[in-house]
Amino acid sequence: MPAYILFDNLEVRDADKLARYKELAAPIVARHGGRYVVLGGPAQVLEGSQGPTFPVMIEFDNAGAARRWYDSDDYRPLRAMRLEAVRSTAVLLEGLAQPAEDSPRSSAVTTESASTEDMRERRPAQPEQAAAAHL
Repeated sequence: MPAYILFDNLEVRDADKLARYKELAAPIVARHGGRYVVLGGPAQVLEGSQGPTFPVMIEFDNAGAARRWYDSDDYRPLRAMRLEAVRSTAVLLEGLAQPAEDSPRSSAVTTESASTEDMRERRPAQPEQAAAAHL
């Protein structure tokens, strides 16, 4: 099932370094089978009061492929460059298995999806803990 790494660039500290990172990162993402599905752009907050600042989402075939890219020797120096260039958050999200072509998309959400109680149990108490847990 697909997996996504979602970055939210909260603050740019070094624009030149970020520009260099962008040039170097895209080919490495592609080499690891990833593809950019969100790269900034407008975001509409539908619930709550805070939306992403500058979201970047990369899709991979599965969570293992996403972690192999993130932890790879060729991306590691770029990750350090990105962390110097921006203040950001990053999370790895596992997608749903693709529904059969003849079934409606909503059928992909099954009883295997997390219940509200499951989500409460997994959610850290403080936002700082949430950020630390996903970096």
